Amino acid sequence: MLKILEVSDKKMNKDILYESWLKESYELFSKFSDDDFFSDKVQHIYFYTGINDDSVNNLQKLLMDASKTKMDESGLMTSPKPICIHLNSPGGSVDSTDIFYTIIQTQRVPLCIIIENLCASAGTDIALLAPYRVMIDYSQYLIHDGFGINWGKETNKVKTNIPTIHTMIYYNELLKKKTKLSNNEIKNFLERDILIDSNYCLKKGIIDRILKFPKINNTSYYNKFPNLQLDLSVFLKKTNLNHIYIDQTIYNNYDTIISGNNFLGNLQDLKLSLQDLKNIYDLSIALDNSLLIKKNNIKSLIIHFKSTSYGNSDPLQLVQLNYRLAMIQKRIPIIAFIEGNQSFDTLSTIMMCPIRIMMKPSIFKTDFTFKYSSIGWGFKTIDVIDNSLFIFNNIVKFYKKYTNFPKNIYKEMRHKIINLNSEDLLKYKIIHLCLNMHQKKITKNNIIEYLQLNSLTGLNKNSDNKKKRNLEIK
Repeated sequence: MLKILEVSDKKMNKDILYESWLKESYELFSKFSDDDFFSDKVQHIYFYTGINDDSVNNLQKLLMDASKTKMDESGLMTSPKPICIHLNSPGGSVDSTDIFYTIIQTQRVPLCIIIENLCASAGTDIALLAPYRVMIDYSQYLIHDGFGINWGKETNKVKTNIPTIHTMIYYNELLKKKTKLSNNEIKNFLERDILIDSNYCLKKGIIDRILKFPKINNTSYYNKFPNLQLDLSVFLKKTNLNHIYIDQTIYNNYDTIISGNNFLGNLQDLKLSLQDLKNIYDLSIALDNSLLIKKNNIKSLIIHFKSTSYGNSDPLQLVQLNYRLAMIQKRIPIIAFIEGNQSFDTLSTIMMCPIRIMMKPSIFKTDFTFKYSSIGWGFKTIDVIDNSLFIFNNIVKFYKKYTNFPKNIYKEMRHKIINLNSEDLLKYKIIHLCLNMHQKKITKNNIIEYLQLNSLTGLNKNSDNKKKRNLEIK
């Protein structure tokens, strides 16, 4: 009897500690401002990858390390900071999530998860178990029968696979416990493969908070930045700005799981710089550490959008990058330099830059294609259709907020490819200026006056005797 009582006491104490951790985490993160989630108030772990034994084991190691008491530079022992897991995952092995169930039971440092762009399938197990769950607006969430993609719908099979049944029962109970979804809603999700947005997730208690995009500043806002010296030497010699280069190689597969501190170490070891990073995941982490966490006076950021020959079907796949740029532009000016033809995929990122200049006449092209299949073992045809409409409507919602496109553009995008030239882009205020480089002779004054750098930033207003521009804005 005594042994039974001892076991019961241990279980009760464990439950009390776990419930206390849940409460502490929720109360702490619910008081955070939006910016706090990307600041040095927390330890950052980036889980931009699929779900498998290796990735979840790596996550466990990072969590264990982040939960340790550390010694600072002066030799003082310090308590670990709260932990934010940045999650972007297409899912994977539902069996591997069992590892995370154990991890979460042993955590005592306050923890939250930030869903950045996509949380799907087995990824939802990890998100649901977090005590506090945050989702960046325009991100996507997928609750479904996780066995469907590989082995056929479990809801359509004779239930003879005991491990599968056990996992499905646990997942069903997890949804009941961690959300406000009704039994009928859960049943419908498990029978379908449909995407849902952040507003639905918040309404149904799937998440606790939405990180809304901050207002994008106009160019006059940057009058107060004396370090923004936009003159010829900056634009041609590129000496006084931070530079990032973006092209179609930014669309890489999910393959990153690392802590913020480890990432900085890798940057130094590999002698990489912000200019060298093209992978969307590495670039997002670098922006956190280089621009969001640092408090020192940072020079303006110029993003070079290199020519892209094809789109990736969904401009909002760059949600995590777009959100970071929207936050950064509150602190420092961001300038978009468009250096060639673009797909609409990059337009969502370009619109996060308050100053937008096209370096030569180029074309913006709409070309939306979706790659989900419906060949018997994948998504049903109706789900492919519904998800395509969901993604398209989310894209339209985003562009309606951040662009001045007329209604007919949104109607035409549904059934044909649209090409927008520099005149269209200026008319719709997608770009502010377009530099025509095909003149026979271009002088220093031509370029300074043509770019309207003084009026664009509000600096050097006292300059006079301006010559009439010899270049024509197109």
